[in-house]
Amino acid sequence: LVKTQSLSTTETSFTFDNLDKYYAGTNEEIQYKVEETPVSGYTTTYAANGYDITNTLQTTKVTIRKDWDDNNNADQARPTSLTVSLMENGVKASKADIVLNAANNWTASWDSLPVYKNGVEIQYTVVENTASMPAGYSQKSSVIQKQSDGTYQAVITNQYSMDKVSHTVTKVWKDDSNRDGLRTPITVRLMADGVAVTGPDATQELNETNHWTYTW
Repeated sequence: LVKTQSLSTTETSFTFDNLDKYYAGTNEEIQYKVEETPVSGYTTTYAANGYDITNTLQTTKVTIRKDWDDNNNADQARPTSLTVSLMENGVKASKADIVLNAANNWTASWDSLPVYKNGVEIQYTVVENTASMPAGYSQKSSVIQKQSDGTYQAVITNQYSMDKVSHTVTKVWKDDSNRDGLRTPITVRLMADGVAVTGPDATQELNETNHWTYTW
């Protein structure tokens, strides 16, 4: 370190004068360069000559991804699109809303966003317009994380609650109250649209203990 100099926000250049050209007692020329103390909110680059410095305002990017918890849209109830808005410190940002749909794989991004506002780092969030959300869907989670490169990844997950029904099976015996003692436990299987339902509870035994009835 040879010399330091502070520049005001209105100053763009400074000349260091009366610098030694050679190392003492030699003919070896000194190679000078200038280094800048990092400026918050800016990226610093140096020209090949070692003297010219460029400060570029830092920017970031927010990527939004929509995830669905709806059994791969089994009921075909998923909306064709949803609109999301970028929020800046809790207030809607000036950036245009984004429409997410299958065509863009339910993901998009806002680019070239400022990192700081009035010297304070901006807190970005993403919200979705739920006005067009079909019945049965609700927001499961909404998270945003800052990545190692300074950009942000937001993920909003919507879940679908399918309509639920119950079905009860009851075995009726017409045997004069088991007069001949021929009753025996029986096995029943739940069917859906003519196809046997799979799963640990799909098949049940009806017997005296459960009063010959079971409800799915």
